[in-house]
Amino acid sequence: MRFRAPILRLISYIAVFFWSPSSAEQNPVIEKIEIRGTTRPLELETRAGQALNTARLAGDVRRLWSTGSFHDIRVESRDTPAGIALVFRVVEKPRLFLRRVRLEPAEGARAPALPRGLRIDRVSAAQLAARMRRELAEDGYRDATVHPELVRVGSQEVDLRLRVERGRRYRLRQLRFAGDLGLPLEELQRAARAARRRAFSERSIEAALDQLRSLYLSRGYFEPKVRLGEVKFSEGEGTVQVMVEAGARRRVRQLEVITSGSNKQLLPASDGALPAVELCRCLQAAQRNFEKQGVLDLNIGLEVALAPPNGADVTARIEPGPAYTVGRIEFRGHRAVGDLTLRRALLIEEGEWLDRARLRRSLARLNRLGLFEPVSEADVAVARNPQQRFAHLTISLKQRPRGRWSLSGPFGPRPLAGPFQFALGSRLPNWGPSAWQTSTYFASFSFLSFSPLLLRWLPGAPRAPVIGLFALDRPYLAGQGWQSAFRASPQLGWRETLAGYGSAQLLQFLHTRLQGDGTSAPALLVPMERGEGFLLCEAAQPRLGRLRQAGAMAAGWLLAAPSF
Repeated sequence: MRFRAPILRLISYIAVFFWSPSSAEQNPVIEKIEIRGTTRPLELETRAGQALNTARLAGDVRRLWSTGSFHDIRVESRDTPAGIALVFRVVEKPRLFLRRVRLEPAEGARAPALPRGLRIDRVSAAQLAARMRRELAEDGYRDATVHPELVRVGSQEVDLRLRVERGRRYRLRQLRFAGDLGLPLEELQRAARAARRRAFSERSIEAALDQLRSLYLSRGYFEPKVRLGEVKFSEGEGTVQVMVEAGARRRVRQLEVITSGSNKQLLPASDGALPAVELCRCLQAAQRNFEKQGVLDLNIGLEVALAPPNGADVTARIEPGPAYTVGRIEFRGHRAVGDLTLRRALLIEEGEWLDRARLRRSLARLNRLGLFEPVSEADVAVARNPQQRFAHLTISLKQRPRGRWSLSGPFGPRPLAGPFQFALGSRLPNWGPSAWQTSTYFASFSFLSFSPLLLRWLPGAPRAPVIGLFALDRPYLAGQGWQSAFRASPQLGWRETLAGYGSAQLLQFLHTRLQGDGTSAPALLVPMERGEGFLLCEAAQPRLGRLRQAGAMAAGWLLAAPSF
């Protein structure tokens, strides 16, 4: 008798070919069990000396199949003088390990960050391709396809080749509104304006609907129904119809914010609308305070008590979850960069409260190293220990290529603004003890072309219009400020070296003061206890943000360290 594991009717097959389990007397005794096709130990609930139980046998086959280690599983039986003998015949999948991921074509998509040596098979390759398709769809490529293929490069190593066909990229062209709007059409269009600048995807559409629900809630419509209607596509653009039933508008009589151990009253707007800006500030301040205390789960909701004839009492409740401290901090994918370099960039340490804001700032500092692809909170795996209230962090990184090149020219008239420069560089290997951090240094060669007028004005500059410059660079590293951002070259004098080092340090100081750490808390979506309403609290923007950014750009142009 023969049974294949992927057949969904496995249990019924066993029940037909073996004896009925309705009575114990009819079930034969299993004299022995043989396993053929593998040398690995198999955990089976079916054992010799027991009466045959078809449900237990089917469960064993399902568990073996769910391990993903076998191509085929068959169960055979034969009669023996003392009962029956069961033979499990399995066909093992070959143990394959990943060497690298190849994209075809290489441009236009981001390869998934997978470590070398990861065990892989056709099932896991298909799952990776499906995840990549979803990411492309969120970027507007709704017709994208990704075809995975495992290419053998050795006895047990394979390359994962992903053939990507992106197709056309769609954008959201227009939102059309129908139904009982309750609010002016121009106000609805302004609320959904940000969505029209995004690629067309389910996420962008849902974000636009959340914006609209939040708008209705802030205007006193506590029972709105905002639905997605017809969607049309034409020439790479999508038009979406939004069906709205605003419901009755109510005046807010009182607004109360309740947190653990404190109540706060907020005044409604003069026209009876919900003071959304003040309420969001209060909720975000409470969220920040709880984050400092290591709270990872925060339950925030709005309760609305309707009062006749058209009034409403609103209560915002904040219920914090348990607080966690940082357990272990581990990194993945940093083979060529020492662990010490990464840990110095972090603002959190083991044993401290797990502050989400400081974690976001730490990730921003890792990104400023320039050694890895951009990393976000989605690349941080948090393993919680609820009993001891520890949270272990694993940060997944993907290294950038070792080599780099740059081509730059003067800003403004060439005789006054600087040289034309072409540079080639390569990051050094991770040599010696980890304290040396040699992988954070770059050996570079620069080819510079000067104007004769510029040479006359620059003290100590070379008299030849074209020079080559060999240098050892160390870019600015977060957590190692004075030990980084310098260039050493035998062709530079000590004055030029000190001037470049000083200007680079001053530039980093001004950049930090003007632009901060470049992070902000994510938007806060506060649901209503009943209904479909959402209050969307956007992340607070820094004061004079554009002016600060312009100042940082001007400082970078004025204080950029010369390459000679």
